[in-house]
Amino acid sequence: MNTFLSTQQKALQDKYQTFANEEIAPFTKELETCSFDLKKLFEKIGQLGYLKYTTLLDVTLFVETISQYDSGLALTVSQHIALIEVIKKYGTENQKAAYLPLLEEAKVIGTLAFSEKNAGVDYQAVETSAETTGDNYVLNGEKTWVVNGALSNLFLVLAKSGQGLSLLLVDKREGNSSTLNIGPNIAKLGLSSAYTNDIVFSNVKTSSQNKIANKEPVQNIALYALDVAKVILAAGSIGMLANALNIALEHARQRKQFGQNIGQFQGIQWKIADFGTELEGAKLQVYRAAWSHDHDSGSFFTYSAMAKLSATKAARIYTGESIQILGAKGISLDTPLERFYRDAKVMEICLGTSEFQKILLTEALAIAK
Repeated sequence: MNTFLSTQQKALQDKYQTFANEEIAPFTKELETCSFDLKKLFEKIGQLGYLKYTTLLDVTLFVETISQYDSGLALTVSQHIALIEVIKKYGTENQKAAYLPLLEEAKVIGTLAFSEKNAGVDYQAVETSAETTGDNYVLNGEKTWVVNGALSNLFLVLAKSGQGLSLLLVDKREGNSSTLNIGPNIAKLGLSSAYTNDIVFSNVKTSSQNKIANKEPVQNIALYALDVAKVILAAGSIGMLANALNIALEHARQRKQFGQNIGQFQGIQWKIADFGTELEGAKLQVYRAAWSHDHDSGSFFTYSAMAKLSATKAARIYTGESIQILGAKGISLDTPLERFYRDAKVMEICLGTSEFQKILLTEALAIAK
């Protein structure tokens, strides 16, 4: 793998940075309080072509950039892109034709509806049912912590059917609004701009043509969707960390104590040296995972777990160190660091905890031996 970005990718980064500066940076407080029109922002992202990408690395670079200002957007984008990738890789030609153009332009917003109260990443414990009735499936059950739940038109639902686990596309525009009950936004410690909702399916109908009926085991497809989402969330971690490092550096150069800038004290220097090193290491892990999606798919499962584990851990540790460097100013609401610190903790938990990533890696590395 060439770890250096191409000229085209660097040009994209500049384009993404301009967008982030103009469309996200001025509205971080509104995003945090969910008083900003997130759907309108998402539609603008689609109109600009940022969801119609060539490689997963392109999406990673976009999410890394916008997450400098609001890392909740990484979680929002992760679910939409995961759905796109599932349809691209496992969907029928009719499903691709019907949904990909709309998803890529954000005319339809999508998400994954996998988790339940008694089924997080343990997909075999899913209780939502999908019964066959003529040419339709009828879904009943409750999903929880559905990211983008209140924004989405299209849901990829994991359910139990007569054939075992099934993945079904449920289009809210197809007369399902009255039987698909979306709960209020769940208040969270961090990543507050990402809508999360409980959803109740009450005799929700979807055509049998909306089943993801690939020969691959359903659980593997669900894990693949999670892998894509994890890499994008990890990209959000490194974007947030990059901004935290810049804030810490600026403060270390300007803040004076005992007659000198605090950046001249070895204790601060070592914190920043560790910070920069861990950030660059996490960045390479994330880029490697995104690259493997397109060029080394057999390793994507392993690298996505490594990227999520390393990037979110670094985010938790070094957003905390940024606050430490700023001292009292770091815990003030006048800087974004306390928000980054909260966001980082949530990143270690959502889309599979760090402990779950270690389980996956233990299995993957044992097989590799």
